[in-house]
This record gives sequence, C-alpha cells and structure tokens, in this order.
Amino acid sequence: QRLILANGEFCALAHGDAYPRALGFSRWPGAGGKALANQPYHQIEGESGANVTNCQTGGLVALPNRKFAIVFASSNRRKAHDICVLILDENGKATKEKWLTEHKEGGFGAFPRIARDGANIFVAWQESDSMKQIVLNSKLETVTPLSTNTTAKLSPYDDLHTLDNGAIVWAVPEDGNKIRVFQIDQAAVLEQTLITGNARTQRTPKPEALAQVDREMTIKL
Repeated sequence: QRLILANGEFCALAHGDAYPRALGFSRWPGAGGKALANQPYHQIEGESGANVTNCQTGGLVALPNRKFAIVFASSNRRKAHDICVLILDENGKATKEKWLTEHKEGGFGAFPRIARDGANIFVAWQESDSMKQIVLNSKLETVTPLSTNTTAKLSPYDDLHTLDNGAIVWAVPEDGNKIRVFQIDQAAVLEQTLITGNARTQRTPKPEALAQVDREMTIKL
C-alpha cells in the first residue's frame, strides 16, 4: 500500500487480488467524515483471489485542485510489463492516462516511482540495470524527455521523496547492510551552487589577457 497526507486528508493506494481484484484509490478526511473507499483505477484480469496480479503499485502525489497523479506497472491486456501514469480527480476517477512504455513481448519495466518536481511530475522506473526518468506536467505532457540514468537505481521497497528545496531523494539498500542515497537537485538549486562556488574562487585574469577578449566573452567569463 501507499499512504500520503494531502489537503487535510489521508489518501491511499491498495493492491488487491479480490474485493475488488484491482489497484484501488481511497481518500478519507483526517478529522473524520465520509470516505471514498477503494475506487479501482486499474482492473486486474483473472479469477478473484488468485495471487498473481501481473502488476505493481507505484505511488501517488497530490496535485492542485484536489487531483492526484498515480504511476503503476502492468502487463494486463498488454504485450509486456509497461509503465502508466494516471491523473485522478477527487472521486478517484481517471481523467487522463498515459502509457510511458510499450515494450515488445518479454520487456519489463519495474518499480515505478513518482514525485513532485516543482509544479511538474517526476516519474522513474527500472529497466534492467538502468533507471528511466521523465518529467511531465499535470496534463501529462512531456516537460523533460525520457532519458536513461545509468548511475542510479531504484529500490523495490521505498518511494521517492521531495525535500523542501525541491530536490528529489530516495534510498536504496546495498550489500553489506549498507544504504545508498540518491539525490536529484532542481536546476535553480544547481545554478545557485555554481554561483556560490564561483564567488568563493574569485579568479582575477591578468589585464593583458583580458584585453584580448571581446566584450561578449568577457560577460560569459
């Protein structure tokens, strides 16, 4: 299951093989009141109670106007195990859907993860030894194209988290009882780090060298 707190309410995802056999969304007020209970957003084919579901729960984030973005993986009614993003309204009804992969038979995307990236949505998943990542807006339009990150990997257990400064972090267990933490900084944070580093360096070029550089290049320096 997944659980977040948004707009003063608890919002949860559940993965069930019966009653119903589906991936479901629930929402209930933290102060008490009527709950939206286990609204299916992805039906799972097969007999009720069968343990094999051929899909993976990913995660959810809250969006403005009481909407939610959800990611999951599934091979139900598909050739391979693919990654999908949905936008749900406050009643758990899907208003937008986008399949991010369409693998050939035998292809497999795993451990789908999601996080807020400013006003946008960061989505990642694992394919073989590489992590795939993409940034979408709330309309599921591409902001940053799909790319492959060969230096990072995702955990089969833990979600992504967005820090107060906008950085996205997550932890991955490693051999020897170790944990590795990965972090993706926002562009604005990286820019400020670069500016601060340059200010500390305080390089001063020689006058004769500077005289050979035109004004445009001087500004760049």
